[in-house]
Amino acid sequence: EDYVIKNRWGNKMSYLKGSEWRKWDLHVHTPFSYLNNQFGNDLDEYVRQLFKKAIENDIAAIGITDYFTIEGYKKLKQNYLENEEKLKELFTEDEIERIEQILILPNVEFRINQKNKDSEFINLHTIFSNQVDIGEIEAFLPRLPLMSTDDMDLTRKYCSKKDLEEIGYDKALINHEKLFEKLREDFKEIDECITVGVISGYGNIRPEYGNGRGAEFAKEIDKNCYFFFGRKDNVDFLLNKTGNREIYNLPPKAVIYSSDSHTFEEMFGNFTWIKADPTFEGLKQILYEPEERVFIGDEPELIKRV
Repeated sequence: EDYVIKNRWGNKMSYLKGSEWRKWDLHVHTPFSYLNNQFGNDLDEYVRQLFKKAIENDIAAIGITDYFTIEGYKKLKQNYLENEEKLKELFTEDEIERIEQILILPNVEFRINQKNKDSEFINLHTIFSNQVDIGEIEAFLPRLPLMSTDDMDLTRKYCSKKDLEEIGYDKALINHEKLFEKLREDFKEIDECITVGVISGYGNIRPEYGNGRGAEFAKEIDKNCYFFFGRKDNVDFLLNKTGNREIYNLPPKAVIYSSDSHTFEEMFGNFTWIKADPTFEGLKQILYEPEERVFIGDEPELIKRV
């Protein structure tokens, strides 16, 4: 039988051809990323640029990302994707039809209270299924205790807008163990949320050479993450083709290249080809086939041959 799902408007969408290679960018920030917002505060312009650039670059899936919050995702979904009049104000009918086909996932970026070899606090991401109710994520976040770069022993400060503004988004931290604990209490891992690490770039997990404690921490994070944001030169390491991950019983994991965009110019400049339907269920397939379903580069060999 046809594999049938419903899009965000409740319309049925069918993928009859089996898995196809599509472009995914799972790390795109919004004006609600208070640390480094270079989009300005005109949300209409942000949404216009987001989808026009996604269409121009043939992007099939976007991870809407903010620090410690899903405010940007919530505004995008409720004020635009579920507001037909607003969409018609900003886009043509053809553009709306194309937007309807793009998978939009909420991605919450956290900073944890451990540093890497560059003395940067390590970043972790949680990507939620678009089928998870926004209210459930909003109820989950204030259950995460906050720390600060100024004070690691804060009391009664949690991941809420009020406390984040009081502490400062640039100083807020969480404990990774609390994050994993609360996620597992509130959501079904893999089915409703996926935790993602960072293997290269700012906030990566790499310890300083010879730092045994840092290496143990990196392994602990690796065990709790299902794939990693990184670059093409990280692929062989995460697939256990180089290095020594396998001796620690760490299975092969996918590397996802993304734009991590904070400006319109950066949007979709980097992306990853994923061989899957543009659904959260499709994304889950790379957990089981991290090499066969993921490609970083201009085009997968199959598309070149065609």
